[in-house]
Amino acid sequence: MTKTDKFTFGKHKGNTLEQVANRDPAYIVWAHKTVDWFDCSAKLVEQCQDSVDEADAVFEAARQDRIAFNKLSFWERREIKRRERISTLADAVQYGGYSGGRQ
Repeated sequence: MTKTDKFTFGKHKGNTLEQVANRDPAYIVWAHKTVDWFDCSAKLVEQCQDSVDEADAVFEAARQDRIAFNKLSFWERREIKRRERISTLADAVQYGGYSGGRQ
């Protein structure tokens, strides 16, 4: 795939590789590891993995209160909140507290 090729699958269908790499680098890493026919440069995957690792480090530092939440950028705060929701949902599923929206 080149930077201008568009995704034909998934949540980023219709977006270019470059757009997805900038907005959601974890998706590029996931696609590279999971989708057999997904092909892009190893350099791009490495850059995306570096971005994911950096975001993980910021999230972990904020979670441990080593970084004041109000000192983070809007996007970093948004990502932390998203990860907290995912973690809460995962706990609920693991311990039987989530019914998939059904009562």
